[in-house]
Amino acid sequence: MSLSLKPWIRGLHWVLRYNKKGLLYHSYITSSQRSLNTSSSFHQKAPAEPDVDISKNPYFEKYVRKIQELQFTNPELYEQRLKDLEEKLKPKIEPPPKEVPKKETKPLQRKSVSKLSLNDIVKLDLLRERTPEEIEKIWMQYHSIKDCVYGVIKENDYDEVMAKSKLCPFFVYPVPRQDGFEFIYQQFSGNEVYYTPLSLLQRHKENAPPCLTLQHFTELKDEKGVVLMSGDYDDRYLDKTTALNLVRQLTMYYGQIAAERFTLVRLFNHVPEKFDINDLIKEYKGMKTFLESSITAT
Repeated sequence: MSLSLKPWIRGLHWVLRYNKKGLLYHSYITSSQRSLNTSSSFHQKAPAEPDVDISKNPYFEKYVRKIQELQFTNPELYEQRLKDLEEKLKPKIEPPPKEVPKKETKPLQRKSVSKLSLNDIVKLDLLRERTPEEIEKIWMQYHSIKDCVYGVIKENDYDEVMAKSKLCPFFVYPVPRQDGFEFIYQQFSGNEVYYTPLSLLQRHKENAPPCLTLQHFTELKDEKGVVLMSGDYDDRYLDKTTALNLVRQLTMYYGQIAAERFTLVRLFNHVPEKFDINDLIKEYKGMKTFLESSITAT
């Protein structure tokens, strides 16, 4: 699954210009500059070897007198010794350092993970025999010892999120870092939700790997009125608390309690030039206590 870029690219223009001090902290190198810097060294001519006068070498007089004695007794040996002396006394010229070609950095490839069905995780037939409350308890206990995020969503809440995701599948969320906020891009794709750091998206475009993937299992939705959710995160970019923070933000912007917050989602998707990142930060600060509360508190 590749990320779609065009609908929100202008909104990203604003997002990349915010940090805690309101400064632009993403730098760019144009392709023309990069081409110039990497190719110019290959077009430089090697310097010509300079002519060297060995008679100015202080050891020349010492050796040449001995060799001159051979000039009359053995002319051939004389010529050879003179050539050897010239090579010996010629100053050594270090060759220019060889240009080491830079290794090309391959973009990070998204791992191909086949979709799981609910029956791949738990025995679906056994769950069908349980009440919604019992199903929730089993699901939560099963995932509590795993490094993932998880939850049980009521049918009406799930339908609300999915309806809004069809209108506005893209959004961006702030997560707190030491120097301000990092922004994580979100994209819906059917029953799955992908999150990717904007820094990776800027670098790798549609090949950027997700840092968090949520999957919703709807097998029990019609019969039991619940949807089961599990999410895997990449611990190179997120910890469990931050992954849960992102799931909570999705609920606050797409769920039944979203209210006016969904206006920001609409702007980001359909009128990006009116999307103001400062409004997003303001909303985050208002929800900070809930979003950053410990996992055990939920």
